[in-house]
Amino acid sequence: MAYLVNGRNNAPTIFDIFNRPLSDFDFADGSSHGKSFLVDVRDMGDSYILEADLPGARKEDIHLNFEEGILTISASHHVSGGEEGQENGSYLIRERTEGEYQRSFRFQDADPEQISASFEQAKLTVILKKQQAQKGRRITIA
Repeated sequence: MAYLVNGRNNAPTIFDIFNRPLSDFDFADGSSHGKSFLVDVRDMGDSYILEADLPGARKEDIHLNFEEGILTISASHHVSGGEEGQENGSYLIRERTEGEYQRSFRFQDADPEQISASFEQAKLTVILKKQQAQKGRRITIA
């Protein structure tokens, strides 16, 4: 990003750097470590409850996958508003971004057949029931 002051190219000051949007930095390139979503996970004893804030996402843009004890949440975020133009004005600052986000969580003792999910008011709730502990049994030798 070039900084022009009075028509000259100047190096950025600390104030310029802190006023830049995070999307200008390499670490915020849409990968899971730059842009993400906030998650809370609770252990309820017999199950886990995962709650994720996904503002701007629609139910049809969220995908859940559970494989080998790993829950993966993928979501697309779309900014509403339409095209930039004379009638809509031009952006002076645009901090709301569009993109795809993905995070994965390990639940080794979750039962793959007992997972449910709901999405209301920009909050995804996933309930993962834990597998019942296998009871031991005595084995007779034939």
